[in-house]
Amino acid sequence: MFKKSIVALITPFLKDQIDEGAVEALVAWHLAQGTSALVVGGCTGEGPSLSHEEHRVLIRRARASTGGRLPLIAAASTFTTKDAVFLARQAEKEGADALMVLTPPCLKPNQEGLFLHMKAVHDAAALPLMIYHNPGRTGGALHDDTLARLADLPRIAALKDSTDTLSWPLSLRLRFGDRFALLSGEDPTFVAFLAQGGDGTVSVTANVAPKLYAALHDAWYAQDLAKVARIRDRLFPLTKALFCTTNPIPVKYAVSLLGHCRDEMRLPLVPPTPKEARLIKDALITAELLDA
Repeated sequence: MFKKSIVALITPFLKDQIDEGAVEALVAWHLAQGTSALVVGGCTGEGPSLSHEEHRVLIRRARASTGGRLPLIAAASTFTTKDAVFLARQAEKEGADALMVLTPPCLKPNQEGLFLHMKAVHDAAALPLMIYHNPGRTGGALHDDTLARLADLPRIAALKDSTDTLSWPLSLRLRFGDRFALLSGEDPTFVAFLAQGGDGTVSVTANVAPKLYAALHDAWYAQDLAKVARIRDRLFPLTKALFCTTNPIPVKYAVSLLGHCRDEMRLPLVPPTPKEARLIKDALITAELLDA
């Protein structure tokens, strides 16, 4: 489950409600495109703007569309441990295969607080857990010794790292071996992350280029490095455009151009500016994912 191309799925909206039909169609598309697993309700999925009931509906609809053929990782990431535990238990009840837990944003707990938060969610449900490390969004970073304590818990299965510190995955691999999977959460550097001991990617860009992401990971595991380089170079301008402003504004617009959802955000997020929209569209055309 925690390897190759995992998509951090957007959440389609229609008149400020989850577009359940679009969710099911998106999941079916990713299944056909070779995606390895899906993360729902994360930052790219505008998870912080979802109610508990919407979180439940999102997992249920995605689960119905996969038919058990594609692993579903549900985000259980909120400000408080109590809410994260609730979301973890709800996700398990609705059929999620695993959980993703972000270090709590804004509150900036110390290392003991981070450990106890993750442990509480781990203990709340009998599902594998992926730790999501994104200090740029949360203001708090996990230390290696804290991660070592977490690694001793039986269902800690993966770490998603959204930093560009490319020495860290190698350091973790040498220290922990294969005790848990290492996944890149940074699209611009994910190939380098693989070379530093990574197992795969939790990707934003794969929302619009799932077949290319799947093919690149297959090529990596087959050690076809020439093919890896060709796909990497084709994807890079697109990835750069999809981070021209705050994620997930660009990627949701890009998915809408491909006809899979509406370009509808929830405040405080807003659609891209005309200049940003042109940049995103041109990048899709350059990547041969959209006709000119």
